[in-house]
Amino acid sequence: MAIGSGIPIVLTEFVARRELNSIQSEIDGLENKRALEIKAIARRDQMFRELTKRGVHKGEAEAIAWILSERRDSRPLFVSRDEGAVRAARANKVAATDVMGLVVEATVSGVISIEQARGALAVWDDRSQQQCRPADYKGFDRTFAHRKNRPPDYYG
Repeated sequence: MAIGSGIPIVLTEFVARRELNSIQSEIDGLENKRALEIKAIARRDQMFRELTKRGVHKGEAEAIAWILSERRDSRPLFVSRDEGAVRAARANKVAATDVMGLVVEATVSGVISIEQARGALAVWDDRSQQQCRPADYKGFDRTFAHRKNRPPDYYG
């Protein structure tokens, strides 16, 4: 199950069914085509409850709890625009990054081209567009080079 590159696309149930409800027909279509998989955890899951008590949003808490339930050698990379959620994931030894980190990973691994990445993130050059832009963003090329040339900082 993957889109194009063989890298699995996984959403947790809270995100897929609640946070992305405005594009539910697209989510359902991708799920029916087996292009993505939706995972759920019980709301009584101890890790989920601990994370939400510490202020981690339900969507991120569900994802971190699900990742921790997977075998250590097959855990996916956790990606969030929420710095607190990334810190919480790292504190629990979950590999985690922000959107820019995902773009660097996707580019370095050949999933997308540098031109596609640059084009997709061009909106961040407009200072009024803050959505998902990391605090260390200093233009695409400079930020990409900085992130690419250092070891991944997944665990903080």
